[in-house]
This record gives sequence, structure tokens and C-alpha cells, in this order.
Amino acid sequence: MSTSISTIDAITLQRAVYVVRSGKPVATATLVLDDADGIDLSCHIDAGHLPVGVREELIDAIFAVPEVQSRHRIRATIPLGDPSLLDAIRAHCRDLDTRGAGASCLIDATIRPMPPLAGI
Repeated sequence: MSTSISTIDAITLQRAVYVVRSGKPVATATLVLDDADGIDLSCHIDAGHLPVGVREELIDAIFAVPEVQSRHRIRATIPLGDPSLLDAIRAHCRDLDTRGAGASCLIDATIRPMPPLAGI
């Protein structure tokens, strides 16, 4: 099991996050950092049976990106009807608003500040 983060375009501040199983990406996310302290997030999860924890691993990796930690707002698009993905995002956010749009769930939320490291 592995998670990787790559820069797609340094000029537009896009990042891609992948969860890989058996050498194949099974969950991906594209992050676009805007100029106004926000993030646009789009997630794609492969269809079919996936190992337990893939969705949570993807979201945890997204919120571990240093540029995400320094932002306050997130606008996310996830597949409609994916409560595990929604709950994983909710664990990192507060003031979460959701609405359906076709086959997608649109999320507007405030990112929770990262807890301070012990001993600092």
C-alpha cells in the first residue's frame, strides 16, 4: 500500500494525490490551491471492491499536504452516495455544507487547524 503526491502544474498550484494498490492507482484526488486561502478538491474512487481504509487514506494524505494545512477553506467534489469519503472529509473540517449536483456531492467547509506538535 502506498500514497503519493505529485505536482501537476507549479504555476496553477495543482497537486495530485494517489492511493496505489498492486501498482495501480485506486483512488485519486486533484487539488487546486486558489489565491484566496482556499482549495478546490476533486476525488475519484475506482468502482468495485476496494480494501478497507482506501478512502480515509486518500483524505488523510490530502490534509497532510503542507499547502493544504496552511489554507482555511475547502470546496470539494466527491461521488454522491459515498458516506465513507464524506465522513473522512468531515473529520478534518468544521462548518461543513453539502449539496447534491447530479452524480456529485459538493462540499464547502472550513479546515480544522492542525493540532500543535507535542513539546513545541
